[in-house]
Amino acid sequence: MAIAIGLEPREDNIMEEKPRDASKSFFAGGLGIKIGWQGVMLGVLSFAAFVIGFFIYPATQAELQDAELLRASRLMNASTMTFMVLALSQLFHAFNIKSQQKSILKSKVNKFLIGAFVLSLALQLLTIVFPFTREIFHLSSLNLVEWLIVLALSITPVIVVETQKLISRLIKSKKER
Repeated sequence: MAIAIGLEPREDNIMEEKPRDASKSFFAGGLGIKIGWQGVMLGVLSFAAFVIGFFIYPATQAELQDAELLRASRLMNASTMTFMVLALSQLFHAFNIKSQQKSILKSKVNKFLIGAFVLSLALQLLTIVFPFTREIFHLSSLNLVEWLIVLALSITPVIVVETQKLISRLIKSKKER
């Protein structure tokens, strides 16, 4: 994904922007703070997946009779949901970092990024689709509700960062008036 992001087409107005002050850190101007809060957001979403996965696990009758089996099954389900959210949210988040200001809906198409996304998504899904890969990675299969939760948590960074970009653009345009 990183190489594909590096192959991102240049933005049309890139030469209109002021150059970064060479004496300042690369992380100056709020970039370090953005990286920090977005990383925390991904961590919180992954933790939420674990908690949700643990408590919504649909126990079987046998598991209800054996507390240790139920706990182990819940932990595996929670770990599976966490693993999927952590990986998928990173894939979706890659589209956020194409531009600090521009919406992903208005940015140029990067066929390399889309290809890397599809390939990475396919590889990630392979870990859970086949029983032998689930066993290798110590994962459980997810039901439809769990998949919907994983998807919702995984696309949340896109919604949050796109909202933050919109607010930033509105504030910037208001200041320019």
